Amino acid sequence: MFLQENFVASLRWALFLCVVLSDWSASQLLAQSPEKPAEEKLFFKEKKRLKPFPDAESYTSIGILVDCLHDFNLGAGEAQNCLTVNGLRLNLEERFHSELRAKISIDPFASLNSRYDGAVIYRDKPLLSQYSSLGPVADYQLIWSPRKNLELALELYNGASYFPNTSKLSPGGSLADSGWKQSAVSVTYLLSMLEGVMVKFVGGNGEGEIGQNADPQQYFGFELHGEIVQGLEFHGGFSLDGNHVGSSAAQWKRDQMSTKCNGLEWSEDSVGFTTRRMSAAIETNGRLPFAHGLKFGLGWQKSIFSDLDKDKNSAPSLSDLEQCDRLDPDYLFLEDPVNSVANTMDYTVLGLNASYLILDNYFLGFDYEKRTISTDLEYFQVCESYAGSECINPASASDKLEQWAYTVGMGMKLSEGLVFSLSYNTSSFAHLYKKFYYEDPKGNGTNQREVFNARVAYNWGS
Repeated sequence: MFLQENFVASLRWALFLCVVLSDWSASQLLAQSPEKPAEEKLFFKEKKRLKPFPDAESYTSIGILVDCLHDFNLGAGEAQNCLTVNGLRLNLEERFHSELRAKISIDPFASLNSRYDGAVIYRDKPLLSQYSSLGPVADYQLIWSPRKNLELALELYNGASYFPNTSKLSPGGSLADSGWKQSAVSVTYLLSMLEGVMVKFVGGNGEGEIGQNADPQQYFGFELHGEIVQGLEFHGGFSLDGNHVGSSAAQWKRDQMSTKCNGLEWSEDSVGFTTRRMSAAIETNGRLPFAHGLKFGLGWQKSIFSDLDKDKNSAPSLSDLEQCDRLDPDYLFLEDPVNSVANTMDYTVLGLNASYLILDNYFLGFDYEKRTISTDLEYFQVCESYAGSECINPASASDKLEQWAYTVGMGMKLSEGLVFSLSYNTSSFAHLYKKFYYEDPKGNGTNQREVFNARVAYNWGS
């Protein structure tokens, strides 16, 4: 109740602040020239993903992603995941008049979390068509612009902790996680006193709660975007989700644990854990005066999952996890076995990525990420080796697990809207951890996975 009251109060103050600032900026704009600089308007439209043809009444686009993945960790004769459709999206936008517009996207391959959208290295994805009450609706926005620097929206929100991904490569960005999609309302304001700076306040149902509210605790998010100099942008974000229990994200994680842990079931309490996310990043958009065509991003992201009640379990106990041969850190939350502390899981990601456009039709790309997972419990053990799925001579447990991934590749524009790319990706655990590993071609545990992917992406719009 306390969190909900503070959330409502925060949202009210955000709305009040935006209206006051908007009134003030309007008077400032009247004192200036009637036409704002083109750079500011373009920047605002890019960040809000407004339609590229502002005078058009409607806009329709279709996109498709087809991948052919070769996994070097699969054994001889095992089926490769080739010629797979990872995206088939229909985008419809309609401008009703100068102040009101709407957008909806349909994609049967879209995921609950944007990190899985178009991703090729995940075999099991949380598809919206299976876990959302809205089915294959991948995105929607209803936007009202009462003033040209103010927008109010009802939307499907991806998360506040933006992480750059400039490499254009399909396996890139696999470790960063901005959050689970949810139904939300937002207020976006373009600051006139700081040219090109945009702030956004978001109030939502909660991560993974689409179309309906699953718990009394709500979600609050804040974003800050701006341009430092021409071509160089900064991004910052923070969000707080009060409780994960009851969401579609929690249901998918539960299904994954059951499937991969021999039918594991556990009683889930109504009190789960909170999720705090924060991020900071700088990014170039290819318009640097001294490096046209060069895009790079440098990002930091932290996600903190904190148990709300140490006496109640919302995840499998450590003894329950013993029946799992292998675990995935993406859906892991550890409960204190003796209920002495309310445990916290801390996921920190650092990333660097870049792409360079050559002769307007070719590009080279690079992506590197490192993720560190730390917790209050000593759970992660390093193995001397693996025999099948058995950890040989595990060392003493520690409270930290590390991963890293890098991707390199190249691509070319075959025709308008048609792009072909090739990429190589290596994902690794820092050590041979017990229960956290990949399988090599012989079925033994290994700390490294290698894949090669060919992608064809086509976008058509009118």
